[in-house]
Amino acid sequence: LALLSQFVFAVLLGPLGLLMALPLVVVLQVLVREVLIHDVMDRWPLGGGAAGAATAREGPED
Repeated sequence: LALLSQFVFAVLLGPLGLLMALPLVVVLQVLVREVLIHDVMDRWPLGGGAAGAATAREGPED
């Protein structure tokens, strides 16, 4: 990902893009992680996958 970003930024923005490619990609990755994973995926309802398996492992009640 880092090598691809350096190539793309170098082609689009020249030498300045080559210098700024890695910092910009790191900032973009952090933003995606914060917005998508922490904000969206934390509120995603569990559809019986992990929650259903956890309740099934508790065992039968006597």
